[in-house]
Amino acid sequence: MEGGININGIVLAGGKSSRMGSPKGLLDLNGRPFISHITAALQPLVHELFIVSDDATYDHFEGIRVPDIYTDAGPVGGIYAGLIRSTSFYNLILSCDVPLINSIVLNVLINNIEEGYDVIQLESEGQTLPLVAIYTQDCVAHFKDLLAAGERRLRSAVTGLRVKTIPLDTSLTPFVQNINTQTEYNSIKNELKY
Repeated sequence: MEGGININGIVLAGGKSSRMGSPKGLLDLNGRPFISHITAALQPLVHELFIVSDDATYDHFEGIRVPDIYTDAGPVGGIYAGLIRSTSFYNLILSCDVPLINSIVLNVLINNIEEGYDVIQLESEGQTLPLVAIYTQDCVAHFKDLLAAGERRLRSAVTGLRVKTIPLDTSLTPFVQNINTQTEYNSIKNELKY
């Protein structure tokens, strides 16, 4: 971990992957699963690393697996479980479907940490990326209330928080691409071949 602010890393790997048909974090890219690419980008920047998932397969990867507290609660539940387990105020949170993420992109978030915000997220090509973001421990009570009320939509959850949005330089756009479908997966594999 680099000097400065103490940050933990949390990777959300508990999704149903219904569009992909298999767990996205375990998909192979250049001989390594997505989760390994993501944890490798996080590792130099964080104090501790957590993978939120009920799937024991993730016990074999870098990081401590954290089970869900609320089942079938989507990313809101995943972030909540990760924040409850983390002892750091600042937490870099990533979904398991951004295998091209790198430390350069993550440092954009870290360098924009500022008091008074609950969430620091990126924006790429006009889309906010609440799953390539830093969340503080101040989010815990808000997320707990939402989960208790049955709210599972992350964008709804984030609108109730103090959010700082950082536009990402277009040269870094490919590194935040999330892979949700077989078509996107095939495309990224082909791009990396050539």
